[in-house]
Amino acid sequence: MKKLLLACLLGLAGGGVFAQETTTIRGTVKDASSREAIEFATVMARKHSDSTVVQSTFTDSLGKFIMSVPAGTYFLQVSLVGFESLTTGPFTDGAAPAELMLRADSRALAEVVVQGQKPAIERQPDRMIMNIAGNSIYKSAINALDVLKKAPGVRVGPDGSISLGNNITPKVFIDGKDVPMSGAELNNYLNTLGPDLIETIEIITSPSARYDSKYKAIVNIRLKRDKNLGWTGSYTLAYRQHRFSDLSNNVNLTYKTKKAAFTAAGNYNPGKGYYQYDGTQNLFDGNSLDTYTDVVSSSTSVPLRAGMDYFFNKNHSAGLTYRFYNRNETKDNATDNLITKSGVSVLQKTGQYSEPLDRNNSLNGYYSGKFGKSTLDVLGTVARYTSKEFQDIDTREGGETIERLKSGVASGIDIFSSQADFRTPLLKGNFETGVKMAFTGTDNDVHFDILKENGFEKDPLRTNHFIYKERIMAGYLNYSGAYKKITYQAGLRIENTDSDARSESTDNVTLRNYTHWLPTAMLGWKVNGDHMLGLTFTSRLRRPYFEELNPFQFYVSPFTYAEGNPFLLPERTDMLELTYSFKNYGLSVRTGKTADNIQQVPYYNPETFMTRYYRENLSKSVFHSIGFNGSNSPRKWWNVQYYGQVSADNAYYFINGKALDKYVISSYLGGSQAFTLKNNWTIDHSLFYFVGGGDAIYKVVPFWNMNFGVQKIVKKVVLKLSLDDVFNTGNQRIRSNSPDVIDMQFVQYYGSRKVRLQLIYRFGKSTYKARQTTKTEEENRAG
Repeated sequence: MKKLLLACLLGLAGGGVFAQETTTIRGTVKDASSREAIEFATVMARKHSDSTVVQSTFTDSLGKFIMSVPAGTYFLQVSLVGFESLTTGPFTDGAAPAELMLRADSRALAEVVVQGQKPAIERQPDRMIMNIAGNSIYKSAINALDVLKKAPGVRVGPDGSISLGNNITPKVFIDGKDVPMSGAELNNYLNTLGPDLIETIEIITSPSARYDSKYKAIVNIRLKRDKNLGWTGSYTLAYRQHRFSDLSNNVNLTYKTKKAAFTAAGNYNPGKGYYQYDGTQNLFDGNSLDTYTDVVSSSTSVPLRAGMDYFFNKNHSAGLTYRFYNRNETKDNATDNLITKSGVSVLQKTGQYSEPLDRNNSLNGYYSGKFGKSTLDVLGTVARYTSKEFQDIDTREGGETIERLKSGVASGIDIFSSQADFRTPLLKGNFETGVKMAFTGTDNDVHFDILKENGFEKDPLRTNHFIYKERIMAGYLNYSGAYKKITYQAGLRIENTDSDARSESTDNVTLRNYTHWLPTAMLGWKVNGDHMLGLTFTSRLRRPYFEELNPFQFYVSPFTYAEGNPFLLPERTDMLELTYSFKNYGLSVRTGKTADNIQQVPYYNPETFMTRYYRENLSKSVFHSIGFNGSNSPRKWWNVQYYGQVSADNAYYFINGKALDKYVISSYLGGSQAFTLKNNWTIDHSLFYFVGGGDAIYKVVPFWNMNFGVQKIVKKVVLKLSLDDVFNTGNQRIRSNSPDVIDMQFVQYYGSRKVRLQLIYRFGKSTYKARQTTKTEEENRAG
C-alpha cells in the first residue's frame, strides 16, 4: 500500500523523477572582520565549464543558504552592497566551502549608503513573499495593516478587514502557525504590530494539503528572530486624530538565555471612533426609505501576551504562549429614517445604546523535534472566547415612542485543537504527513424584551438559545521534490466533520456528518535565472462561521437586520492558478468555481419596510482574475512598487422570485514609492485607485486615496508621521447592480482621513551573542 501511494503521488507530479541525480549546495556567509552572519547576500551557483548561472538565492537571517542543482562541477559568486564580491574555486558534488567570508568594500559611499536588500516582492508558484526587513518601501508604515495595504492582490478595508481578489478572506498565521484570535483581537494585534518586528509576509494563494481546508488563502507573518542573548525591549506610543482621537500604548519585552527565551507584551488602547451611513432605498411599490446613521463608540482594549520557549538542545524545543484580550465599549447610535409612502413622508428617530464586552483567553503549546533528517512538530490550543452585549433601542415618531426594545446577548466559544506534522526525506524529495483534531462548542443566548402597556415583556419571536457543537478529524499526505529546473508537490487531505446545531427555544435540531477528499498539486519551472513559471491546483472547504449559523436577528438599524441560517452547508472551492515571474516583476492568472457558495442575500418585506439579510447556499459561483506586480529602484535611494488586478466574478442568486446570473468586472491599481535620504530620513508616498466593481447585487463606485509617511531615526528612538487618505476620497459609495431585485444606494464613512504619530523607543542591552545554528531557513519555512 505504501509503495502504491508513493507511486500515485509521484505520478501526479510527472514522470522521470529519477532520470538525473541532483546535489545540494549549502553554506554560510559571514562578515570577515566580525565573523557575524550576513543576511540578504546574493549567492549564485555557476557551471565551471561555461559560467552559466544554474541557480541563485539569498542568505537567510542566519547567513545560511541552500540550493538543489543537477550533479556537476560548480563555483559560487557571492555579492552584497557594501562588501567586495567573492568567487570560490571549483568544486564537485556539492562540496562547497562551509563558510564564505565577505570583506567590507572600502569604496562604499560616504554619504547616503543604502544597504543591500532583497526585492520588495518575490514570487513562488504557490505564494508571494514580501521582504519587509531592510526594505525602505515599508519603513514609514505604522503597523502591519499599513504594510498589507502595499501588498499586490490584498485589500485592507476602512474597518481593518483583509481580503484578496475574488472576495477571498485569508487566514492570518504567525510564524507558520494558526494562532486563534477573534476578529477584534486580530485587528488590534495587526494595528499594534510594527513593520520593524516583521521579517517577511507570505501571501499563500494556493495552500498545500498540510493546511486546514477552510483556509482558501493564508497571510503568514514571520517575525524577526533576535540573535542576541540577554534582554531587550521596546515601548511604542501611537496617536491618531480623525473626527475623534485614540491612543495606543505597547510594550514588548524579551529575555533570552542559551536554554530559554521569555517574551511578554502588553497594550493599553483607549479612544473614540465613529461610523456613518447615508443611504436611500427605493421600494417596489413606489415608496422609499432614506436612512442616516451616526455611531459614536468609546472603547478601551487591553491585550496581553506571555510566552516561553525552552531549547533542550539544538534539535529539540518546546514552548507555551498565553494570550488575554479584554475590550469594553459603549456605542451611541442615532438613526433618522424618512419613510415616504403614498406621497406622505414620516420621520422616525431611533436611539440605540449598547455596551459590548469581549474577553478572550487562549493557551498555545508546541513541541518541535529533529530526528536525524526528519522533523516532528506538535501544536495544541485551548481557547475560550466570551462576549456580552446589552442594547436599548428606542424608536420615536413625532416625539412619541412607537417601539422600545431591550436585549441581552451572551455568547461563549470553547475551542480545543491539536495537530501533529511529520516530515522526512524520501527518495529524491520530502514526504510530509500529519493529523489534526478540533472540538468546538458555542453557546449563544439572546433575550429580547419589548415595551408593552404594563411594562417590558419577553419577545418570543426574537428570543432564542442556540447551541452548536462541532468535531473535525483530518489527515493529509504530501510529497515534494525537484528535478533539474522543475519543482513539484502533490498532496491529498481528508476531513470529516460532525456537527450538532440545536435551538432550544424552537426545538429545531440540525445534525450533519460529511467527509471530503481534497487534492492539491504544484508544478514550478525555473526557465533560467530570471524567468519562472508556476502552476497550482487546490481544493478547499469552508465550513459556515459560527455567527452565520446563529438563527438570531442582529439589528443594524430599525428597518435592517441580519439573521443566521443553521441549515447552511459547507462550500467547496476548486482553483487553478498560473504564475510567472521575471526578476522583480510578477503575473498571476487565477480561475475557479465554488459549489454551495455561502452568501448574505437581502430580502425586502413591503408590508413592514424591513430588509432581512439572510445567509444562503447559492448553487454556483465562478471567478477569474489576472494580477501583476513590479518593483524597481531608479536610484539607490529611490524604490518604487506598483500592482494591479482585474477580476470577473459570477454568482447565481435567486431573490424574491427573480434569478440573477451575471458576470461583474472589478479592477484596481496601486503603487508606492520610498525615498531614503541622509541622516536616517525616509519618506513614503502611496496611491490606490479602485476602478470599479462589486457583485451581482451591488456595485462599488470608483474611488481613490493618497497617503504620505515620514520616518526619522534618532539613536534608539524611531519617529513616524502618517497622513492617510489626504483628500478624504476613500469612502466607498455602493449602488444597486440589480435594481429590479433591490434598488438602493449608500455611502459608508469610517474616518479614513486621519493623522497618525508614532514613537518607538528601544531599550535593554544584550550580554553576548547567541549561537547562530539554532534554526535553519528550511526549518523556518516548515513553520
